[in-house]
Amino acid sequence: MPECSILSIGRELMLGFTVDTNAAWLATEISGLGYQMRNIRLIDDNGDDIVNAIKELTLKSDLLIITGGLGPTPDDLTREAIAEAADDELAYHPELFEKIEARFVQIGITISESNKKQAYLPESGRGLNNTCGTAPGVFCLINDCRVYAMPGVPREMKEMFRLSIVPELLEEGKGQVRAMKRLQLCGMGESRVGEVIKEINAECPKCEIGTTVHTGVITVRTMAYADSLAEAENIVNPATDKLRERFEDNVYGEEGVGLSEVIVKLLGDRGQKLSLAESCTGGLIAADIVSVAGASEVLIEGVVSYANQAKQNRLGVNEKTLINYGAVSQETVIEMARGSREFSKSDYAIAISGIAGPGGGSEEKPVGTTWIALDCEDGTYTLKKNLFYNREGNRRLGVNYSLDLLRRVINNQKLPEGVQLCQGVMQ
Repeated sequence: MPECSILSIGRELMLGFTVDTNAAWLATEISGLGYQMRNIRLIDDNGDDIVNAIKELTLKSDLLIITGGLGPTPDDLTREAIAEAADDELAYHPELFEKIEARFVQIGITISESNKKQAYLPESGRGLNNTCGTAPGVFCLINDCRVYAMPGVPREMKEMFRLSIVPELLEEGKGQVRAMKRLQLCGMGESRVGEVIKEINAECPKCEIGTTVHTGVITVRTMAYADSLAEAENIVNPATDKLRERFEDNVYGEEGVGLSEVIVKLLGDRGQKLSLAESCTGGLIAADIVSVAGASEVLIEGVVSYANQAKQNRLGVNEKTLINYGAVSQETVIEMARGSREFSKSDYAIAISGIAGPGGGSEEKPVGTTWIALDCEDGTYTLKKNLFYNREGNRRLGVNYSLDLLRRVINNQKLPEGVQLCQGVMQ
């Protein structure tokens, strides 16, 4: 396979002020075009370092993608570095400056003399159109390596890549085409997922199967390369079907769909309503739900009952329950969920209370102890989880486990280990 390197330029990246999301996005897109990733490198706004990096990477790669350093300020040195690495001179292109001027007029800003810098290109190179910004991109051939430079602004970079670079790479047709399918799982241990993957790998050796794990959600990706997309899909699809069958009810979605999207669709299709009573998650479940279009059709309300007084006043939790069992207990979350559902007249009510950390734990209830309750017409389902992340991670895990429990109950699917159904008053 042809090889690609990515070079991200900018002091703000090197100092950690800005996270380099461009490289991650580009690596995914480029590997889908049949290129093997060789290097991903961050570099400071230093002209000599940029020149040396370009020379080195073009000797090792068939394709070099550069982001950043195309602005009008003195520390924007990418054009100059490309020209030097190509042993070339910079040449002024008045037609490019006219486009830049027109863009400034369009957005109602007076152009500066310094913007003229953006109209210079290596003599052997050419410009790439920027449809949503002012800085043209640059193409140049160095050491038989195709070099593309784009702005560092993600929106501009993505648009330029899709419109100007992808068509050229497809036309060049150096690499094979990749097909990829992704399954999202919740409620299944990573070790068991690994065992299943090993079994499917043995049955489908032409596939590359890998995982990504993030706060209770496991993404399983199946990839294959072939001369055509149809050929690659004929390898990937049967393997994905086998994985889906083995993972059973643990699969909640595909291709990056979120649990909240699944919940909103499930409830919306059934014309059902949800209410929430959150303590340790502090409104994160509600935030996840309302981030999905259509949430207004399914979510009635969310109560952040952080203090015990709020649990009593807003949800009707009995004071004796809190005294006898504590805020983080099966008894308390049952009363929270039932109170939420009763007050809001919802079809389902989720309640959660836990010790997110880093403090607040005890020998009896260590940090990470979390109780979840789901009240519905069947009764009240409860689930205890002993979480193990930091504060933010434990809160996010609580969100995912809560929504996954709701998904399984709605679909009448297999429930996670440890779930209890309480239909009467807790003693």
